[in-house]
Amino acid sequence: MEGVDWSNGSPRSARFGDVYHSRSGALAQADHVFLGGCDLPGAWQGKTSWRIVETGFGLGLNFLATWLAWRGDPKHPDRLVFESIEAWPVAPADLLRAAASHPPLVPLAAELAAGLATAPAWQQGGDPGQVSLSFEAGRVRLEITIGDAGAAPAEPASAPAWPTQPADSVYLDGFSPALNPAIWSAPVLAAIAARTRPGGRLATWTVAAAVRRALVAGGFAVEKRPGLPPKRHCLAAWKT
Repeated sequence: MEGVDWSNGSPRSARFGDVYHSRSGALAQADHVFLGGCDLPGAWQGKTSWRIVETGFGLGLNFLATWLAWRGDPKHPDRLVFESIEAWPVAPADLLRAAASHPPLVPLAAELAAGLATAPAWQQGGDPGQVSLSFEAGRVRLEITIGDAGAAPAEPASAPAWPTQPADSVYLDGFSPALNPAIWSAPVLAAIAARTRPGGRLATWTVAAAVRRALVAGGFAVEKRPGLPPKRHCLAAWKT
């Protein structure tokens, strides 16, 4: 299991020397940057199914916030599929601790933690594998590939790390491009672009110039949006 540093009260990765979320809070970040940047829940309303792809599952808070939004939307799609990639799985206890300061997420986090605690691929702590969990009587499905997203485009053997069905929404998450550049590389972003349907939206907290250029090269139109403090901007994009 990947160690999480809680010494300053907020979760931090000792491996990358970076925080898991903004000091504004994980739920606020998920709602403003990722759901807001992908126009959710509005974009999925009236659809029979919706597929979200995420780079970097981390503490699972983007998934939990999306599940919470699905639950609270009477016009939600019948089926929600959330596919994520994670190279460094954390202990279920850390996931629960991260959700504890956001009461609406706590019961969902308990279900998620229970599922991960019995998932061999997650418990092996970084060995390649696949986690498949179902919630809401099968209407919400979580698929996590344990592996390095940065290696997948260059190594055909890693192909299962990349979704085969087109994504309706993409959450680009992960530690800072300066500290974990592989997951933000041009080949990774090209692979994501190739697996995003026309009209599909993408959101991320970084507005790094290299990331914007790679997305444009992959066929996305990009725009800066007001960020969540302390960041001035975040990024939204849509596949043309």
